[in-house]
Amino acid sequence: MDRELLERLGSGAYQQYLNELEQATENHARWLAQVNRTLVCGCEANPDDLGDSPHTLCQFGRWYERVDTAELLDMEEFKAIGPVHRDMHLAARDLLLQAAEHAPIPTEGYDRLSQLTEQLRAQLQTLSSRLKGDLGLASRLMGKVFENAAEGVIITAPDATILNVNQAFTEVTGYPAEEALGKTPHILYSGRQDDDFYRQMWHTLSEEGQWQGSIWNQRKDGSTYLEHLSIVAVQDEYGETTNYIGIFSDITAETESEERLYKLAHYDLLTGLPNRILFEDRLRQAMRQSRRDQ
Repeated sequence: MDRELLERLGSGAYQQYLNELEQATENHARWLAQVNRTLVCGCEANPDDLGDSPHTLCQFGRWYERVDTAELLDMEEFKAIGPVHRDMHLAARDLLLQAAEHAPIPTEGYDRLSQLTEQLRAQLQTLSSRLKGDLGLASRLMGKVFENAAEGVIITAPDATILNVNQAFTEVTGYPAEEALGKTPHILYSGRQDDDFYRQMWHTLSEEGQWQGSIWNQRKDGSTYLEHLSIVAVQDEYGETTNYIGIFSDITAETESEERLYKLAHYDLLTGLPNRILFEDRLRQAMRQSRRDQ
């Protein structure tokens, strides 16, 4: 990545990085909900959660383990996160292994997992506050974030011409950097969103300077995938947009898994008919509506 461009993008891109760091706790909250659904529904656990080092395989863990910037590694706020993040995943692994053996799940196991999750949330917020006060570190870290990010990163000019992509972009889309540079993100167009969708996206970017949401794109081999995409507009000192930065992750498998879990929880496996849980949910909705309508 061009260092001059990196320095020019530093503040805007790094803010995006900070936002994602703050969202890491929310990602772990969703991960915890997934673990709970697996335990409750008796589903097969994600193999990544059962290995010897599950904390290195999640989205945040991959980033954390790859950091090699001395300034960040020396921060007490950064070092404190590692043991808690590891213990949280190990606690979840113990619960999942017990469930797989149909053993009773101890209440203290759930409590410990919840406590570690809250502790991680607080530590990430502390680290985020520390990083916001050090803009010099921000510029140095951006290069590492770009190179090692598990998410795909794409940087464009104001006219959407692609200036740079990272390795994760290639892994998800199938397009190597040399094929993507000089083109526009239209190479990923899947046809599954209409023109109004893109007009609204660009309107939001123009008005608010950022946009995020889910979008269907197409890989080089023609297969489609669902990604969660965040776009931020980088502006100069005069308020003119100089670049756009997009950060995305493939959420196809996660979405399909959630749909399967929902169906397992709300429909009878043999008949495919709605079960009592879904009936009660719909009944509560109907009762609330009837009270509003009197």
